[in-house]
Amino acid sequence: MGNGRTRLRLIGGVALLLAGLGVGTALWLAHTPGPGPSRLNPNPVRQGGQVRVSATGFYPLEPLDIAVSRGQEGPVDLDLATVQASTGGDLREVYLALPDDLASGSHQLRIVGQISGRQAKAVLYVRAKAPWVTLASGDSRPRATLGLVAGGFQPGEKVQVILESPSSAGSKSSPLASGPLTSLPTDRVGNTVWSTVKLPLVKPGQYSLVFKGQTSGDQIRKGLSLSAYQPSLELSPWAGPPGIKVHLNARGFEPGEKVGVYLGRATAPVATLVADKYGNLWGADPVKIPYVGAAASLSINLAGEDSTAHTSVQFRVLTPKPWLELTQYWGAPGGSVELSGGGWAGGEKISFHIGSVLGPAVAYGQADDYGWLHNAGPVTIPKDATYQVTFVAEGEESHSTATATFKIVLPFGISPVGATPTAGGQS
Repeated sequence: MGNGRTRLRLIGGVALLLAGLGVGTALWLAHTPGPGPSRLNPNPVRQGGQVRVSATGFYPLEPLDIAVSRGQEGPVDLDLATVQASTGGDLREVYLALPDDLASGSHQLRIVGQISGRQAKAVLYVRAKAPWVTLASGDSRPRATLGLVAGGFQPGEKVQVILESPSSAGSKSSPLASGPLTSLPTDRVGNTVWSTVKLPLVKPGQYSLVFKGQTSGDQIRKGLSLSAYQPSLELSPWAGPPGIKVHLNARGFEPGEKVGVYLGRATAPVATLVADKYGNLWGADPVKIPYVGAAASLSINLAGEDSTAHTSVQFRVLTPKPWLELTQYWGAPGGSVELSGGGWAGGEKISFHIGSVLGPAVAYGQADDYGWLHNAGPVTIPKDATYQVTFVAEGEESHSTATATFKIVLPFGISPVGATPTAGGQS
């Protein structure tokens, strides 16, 4: 082999290529079919147990790396062993010990030839040594939805999920009268899929979730703390005049429950809202602040119908301080103007008078939800007006008033009614 020549020799129907490389290196080339899936026995297998592996289709006598992934489709990240194929390219019943920390579930086992690069694969199913449970959270709320998954039970059996009441001194905890929360099927390794359960309406406190296999009788207990709902409320806006509409943003109620809205000391709700699936109220229907005569703080109270949870905040009621504007402030009698302004009670009706609120109303308008007045009128300037006209506006609910003055300006050479014209056209 040291003369640099290469020759072929047939050994048992396999072509052996010998190369004179000076160091006696030899390489097997096998015209064998590709590997099929490896065979595993038993499958499933317990954590920390042994599995017997067989495979075919590799190069004769080549080293084979055996590894397992953490998931069926995950990357290979746990080496189990390196063995050698037979002269026929087979792997015949090699026993592999599985690590104790290999999670229960499905994993992909791969056998890779170091020379050929060929791979044989199989799905390895691992069963847990004992029942186990994972909860989305150990702290929840009554009537909330709780995520969970369990495993280590008998393959193919149903697992009941039972909520047990808190144990009192000297007594054992017992299932609630409502019965099991749900029944979950297990897969071929005895695990359930990730599921959600609706917790019942119970008093806050310490409870236990019991997972019990209906066939095996195996069970595991998990502590669960149920806390009282503690909602919070924000207003938009936080202050304003009477009659204004306030939007409510709240969180922390029972998902999907009805929430009553109460103003001040009222015992009847002014509105009933429904929390979303997360227990929140975002941009809920606005609540109208009642008309009051003076600045004050008004409590806005929310109470959950099922959870009885409540929250309260103060809305600052501002005294209306309106102002009045005219589309023009001077001109001749007989013309017309429109009126606008702000600072009124939200949504209140406004009457307009000339000279005094004791006189008859010459026009009406209405403030919007935020106390703004837009283009009321038009109002005609009296033809007999002289010098100036004072418009007085009064809010029907707030009784607040505002004034604006229109100045009479006559065309050149025209005197007010009943006056003698002067050389300057004004008297």
